Amino acid sequence: QTAGTRFEEFLGRPNVQEVDIDPRITKLAGQLRDQVLTDKPVDAKQQKYVLRTPDAIIVATAMIYKVDVLHTYDPHILGLSKLGYFGSLKVEEPNVPDEPRPLLETQQTNESRPLIL
Repeated sequence: QTAGTRFEEFLGRPNVQEVDIDPRITKLAGQLRDQVLTDKPVDAKQQKYVLRTPDAIIVATAMIYKVDVLHTYDPHILGLSKLGYFGSLKVEEPNVPDEPRPLLETQQTNESRPLIL
């Protein structure tokens, strides 16, 4: 099975919804990257974290869509979150359920939603 096939299967899961990257997301992603790049590390922990452009887009998307929790195994996103870089966005490693839930169940509500990446 190729990486492309696995990615297509991932996108077909019921708990994954594709969203367009719009100017709000790209602007916020750039601001997040700039903040991480320009801040002087306060300790050795902070110094080891970087925010790559794809990761910044993921975080910005979660913030724009006001998700309850961004689930990731990425150590940089997790570490920067613990240092307070993402405001009130909660970031944690996923607790994988037996049955995945839909990512964004409806676009008509303004309620917070989970984003699993």
